Amino acid sequence: MKHAKKAESLDDNTREENEDTEGDESSDDEESVVDSKDNEWTTKFNELREFRIVEGDCRVPYLTDIQNPNFHLGRWVRTQRVRKNKMESKKIAKLNHLGFWWGKNQPSPPSWDYNFEKLFAFNKNTGQCNIFIDRESPTPLAMWISIQRTEYKRFKKSQGSLLSLDQIQKLENIGLNWKGPKLRY
Repeated sequence: MKHAKKAESLDDNTREENEDTEGDESSDDEESVVDSKDNEWTTKFNELREFRIVEGDCRVPYLTDIQNPNFHLGRWVRTQRVRKNKMESKKIAKLNHLGFWWGKNQPSPPSWDYNFEKLFAFNKNTGQCNIFIDRESPTPLAMWISIQRTEYKRFKKSQGSLLSLDQIQKLENIGLNWKGPKLRY
């Protein structure tokens, strides 16, 4: 009974959140959060995103050959690692979204499969995938689901998504609601 009430409140909360986001055509994609003072950072972030889509990770080598097409991106990535403690939390969240590697002394972000297994276990225990997203302090799994929804939206718009077709199918097979709430970065 206790779980049924909790699931019901999650469904109500999700339904309320969905009403807020369903008809909203304003984009939750990271490019929509553009600070005019920070166009250079956003440009480099988008380059890193493209690198991540092509290469599968964010480990851009730090290069000494200026002729290499990734020379400037590699230097920018290194600068982000050095400046992490002085960086806005919004930028850190955006980089984490990509699976940014902060260095050998930092823990690697959890893999997509690890997070999927956590969602699968939640689904098995509750019979649904509607995880409450507290916008003030979201859980890691809630943040991950929000990212999957954003990436799915990018996929549907052919904007270069970090999700593969296989990953989309796995999420659909366990009943993830794509129109649920998303967090802004």
